[in-house]
Amino acid sequence: MVLFDRGISKSTSYREFEEKDYKFVTRLTIGRKYKIISKNESKSNVKEDIIINFYDKQHKCIDTNLRVIKLLNKEGNEIWFLTNLFDMPALDVTELYKRRLNIEVFFKFIKQNLGYKHFLSHSLNGMKVYIYMILITALLFLIYKARKKLHGFKIPLFQFTLDLEKSFIKTLIIISGGDFNAVKHLF
Repeated sequence: MVLFDRGISKSTSYREFEEKDYKFVTRLTIGRKYKIISKNESKSNVKEDIIINFYDKQHKCIDTNLRVIKLLNKEGNEIWFLTNLFDMPALDVTELYKRRLNIEVFFKFIKQNLGYKHFLSHSLNGMKVYIYMILITALLFLIYKARKKLHGFKIPLFQFTLDLEKSFIKTLIIISGGDFNAVKHLF
């Protein structure tokens, strides 16, 4: 499943998604030209739920069926969603798209607050280990904050880092029996 914002404008890209069997949900620019293939029954605040084909730059209809869901947000503005999930209820598709924002907020949090700027590995397993490590660190920090009854973020993170460093040094002293030369090979 791929969730993305309005980053793809080439109609042929969606054909490639179909060929590779990529399922996706994205936003669509209002007013995009298309040909209606069929209409689905609309429920609640869904204004329209239709199956369409896009036109390419030469104004030829591309035979890749896509689904456009038009809905009104709380402010009364129309939002268009594009997907190739045909069996899922329209509101579930829009909820999936909303989750994209939660993913972005999470990555912003780990980049800005936990200091993780880029992946250390480019293999799938390496990335998984790295993400698990980030999640464990975030959970440990939240537990630390709750147990110490701390509020805010920057000062508790600084305290967490200092306590972690103290614990690390204490462990090194215990392992070395007070002789730092005994553990020098670890560095």
